[in-house]
Amino acid sequence: MVVVNDEYFLQGDVQQVKAMLEAQTKKQVGEDAALERAVSDVLVLQEAQRRGISVTDEEAEQHLEQVIAKQGLTLEKVKGDITSKGESYEKSLENYKDLVIIERVIKDVTSDIEVSDEEARAYYDAKKDVLFTGAVVMPYENIAGQLKLALAQQKQQQEFSDFVNSLKESADIEYL
Repeated sequence: MVVVNDEYFLQGDVQQVKAMLEAQTKKQVGEDAALERAVSDVLVLQEAQRRGISVTDEEAEQHLEQVIAKQGLTLEKVKGDITSKGESYEKSLENYKDLVIIERVIKDVTSDIEVSDEEARAYYDAKKDVLFTGAVVMPYENIAGQLKLALAQQKQQQEFSDFVNSLKESADIEYL
């Protein structure tokens, strides 16, 4: 069990996070990694509450319907799959709401990140030998958009990681 700013997180909760991570990554996830992710998620959800970021059941369901429609599924099918496993759709929706809230915090924290043409060009010039090992070197102009997007994603991941680390540093976390 772990206590994060007076909020208890039980072993069963960590197991849920572990199962979710394994389903997402299609890889085995260790207990320590699942626990760290659980702590990070709790901290981000607490920060979302401080920032007034929330999601209603209806918003979560609409978001879920959009995601599953891209996979050719319906909400009724997903509900049936969940309940056929003996799980509660309501609990699954609560978990999904948390994911949507975390997604909104990520957007809030990283929304001002941009990559300039100069920055992308400098990266291209410094890394083109690595980027195109054994292949024809593509002109910068042909990949500028993709490169800027990839660099922005890297910056966003780093910014959010730094943000979570700052939350951890200022939090009262007790591992029991």
